[in-house]
Amino acid sequence: MRGRKYFVKTAGRPDHTTAALTHAGRVELLRSTERLSKSCSHQALVPLLRVIESPEGPLLVYAWAQGALVRSVQPRFRALPVEEILRVLDAVYELHRDLARTGWVASDFYDGCLLYDFEARGLMVMDLDSYHIPYPNLEQRPPPAPPAHANGNSGLFIFASLPPQS
Repeated sequence: MRGRKYFVKTAGRPDHTTAALTHAGRVELLRSTERLSKSCSHQALVPLLRVIESPEGPLLVYAWAQGALVRSVQPRFRALPVEEILRVLDAVYELHRDLARTGWVASDFYDGCLLYDFEARGLMVMDLDSYHIPYPNLEQRPPPAPPAHANGNSGLFIFASLPPQS
C-alpha cells in the first residue's frame, strides 16, 4: 500500500461532539458504511480497501479517486454535453438500484457525494454514511403519519407494501 494515495475516513476525536452526532453515533455511521461497501461493488462507488480498528473507532481506507466534488464545480459540470450528464446520471441511478436491491435506503445524498473527473470523464460516488437498511415492518402496517402541520400538507400519505425479496 506504500507509494499510493488513499482517502481515510474516521469518526474523529471522542471529545468532539457535533450538534447532530456523538462520537458513538459517528462510529456507528462508519460501521454502516463498511456494511454498505461490502454489500455493493458498483463501479461508481469509491472502493473501500481496508478497515483498520483503532481505540477511537474504525478507520475506513478508500482508494484515492481523482476529480472534483460536483457541488464545487457546478458551472463546469453543467456545461458538459447533455449526453455526458445523462451518462453520469445513469451511473448514479444504477448504483442506487443496486443498493436498493440489497435493502439500502438512500439518505443525505446530494451533489457533495459526487466526484467527477473531467479528464477521464468518470464519476465516483462517496460519503454514503447516512444510508441505512430499515427495520422490517413485520406487521405490514404503515408508519404513523406526522401531524398535518409538520409538512404543510393535508397529511395524505401513500403507502405501498413491497413483496419480499427473493
